[in-house]
Amino acid sequence: MKSAVAEMNKKKLGIVCIRNKSLIMLLTDGDIRRHSNNLYKKKIVKVATKNPTWVTDTDTALSAINMMNPAGIT
Repeated sequence: MKSAVAEMNKKKLGIVCIRNKSLIMLLTDGDIRRHSNNLYKKKIVKVATKNPTWVTDTDTALSAINMMNPAGIT
């Protein structure tokens, strides 16, 4: 967890991608805030977003917003 948070701070993007075998998870600054109590004692797998919402580089901004709004993503 410490190395993931350090990488997030280093890149200043608010997100880190984690690959665990064939599973891709995202650890966001929001995940960290929600799980901040004893954060460094928790495993990334328990804190990271396991089923992230994706858009492709060919999607329009409007289609991305239409996916984000119902999911409560800001």
